[in-house]
Amino acid sequence: MSTEADARMLIDKLLEAADWDITNKALVSTEEASSDGRADYLLKDSRTRPLAVIEAKRFAVDPYTAKEQARDYAQSLGAPFIILSNGQEHYFWDYADGDARPIMGMPSQADLERRANIKIHRKGSPQESLSVIPYPGRFIFKGEELETRPYQLECLKKTDDALVSGRRRMLFEMATGTGKTLTIAMLMKRWFQAAVISRVLFLVDRIELAKQAKETFDDYLRDWLVPAKKIIDNGYNMTLSGLELIKPETVEYPEPEEILASVAAKEERILELIQEMRDLLERGNEK
Repeated sequence: MSTEADARMLIDKLLEAADWDITNKALVSTEEASSDGRADYLLKDSRTRPLAVIEAKRFAVDPYTAKEQARDYAQSLGAPFIILSNGQEHYFWDYADGDARPIMGMPSQADLERRANIKIHRKGSPQESLSVIPYPGRFIFKGEELETRPYQLECLKKTDDALVSGRRRMLFEMATGTGKTLTIAMLMKRWFQAAVISRVLFLVDRIELAKQAKETFDDYLRDWLVPAKKIIDNGYNMTLSGLELIKPETVEYPEPEEILASVAAKEERILELIQEMRDLLERGNEK
């Protein structure tokens, strides 16, 4: 019969794969005392401030069921994030903003620090922060003055509402030539301004679409982008381009806040492509 200690051995390996030094107790402490008991792990930032509590469970236990126990520990220790894990299944929870969601590995210290920094700079909740950002009206794009189309505004508003309600999966269906990529760029800029995201992974199914997307992002998001270093065809019928390039051979798990897909295919194929990308990243983490 497996025990929690077995799960912790796998968790330790995942932390090391994400570049955590598990022997440095100033950054990764175990059995951390809180007012409500002892947290299994406490991950800390580069200044040794609490970042995340990890609640470990044995293999047979769904780690999601430990949410409330872990929240008590996190609140007591002042950690903004929670990771629930049994060594095989893992959930990440920003407990002030929505529910726990599945992840494929452990986040790095840099990733958690970035997320914590977003929360510091955000003006209240995501809803409050978005409410002070005006929707685009007229703007300059590729040297021309354009006006946001009504259906683009409607799309932005409904996406905001979905995000505030806690939804993480959304699908835009727009006809060819109606400005899908520009609409996505508008959405990215708005969410950057509201500090609800800081990184995006953008996937397309053809090199030409990636080039077009990069041109759109470089123009509309010129004040916000860290330009994509390159466009790669990864051999999985997908192309990656984005603010920060994710390579399959990396051992760090760089969890993007949002995955945006633009493909000339049916909705089912979109989901297949995203799952293939997740599988690719997971295989990279196992190396």
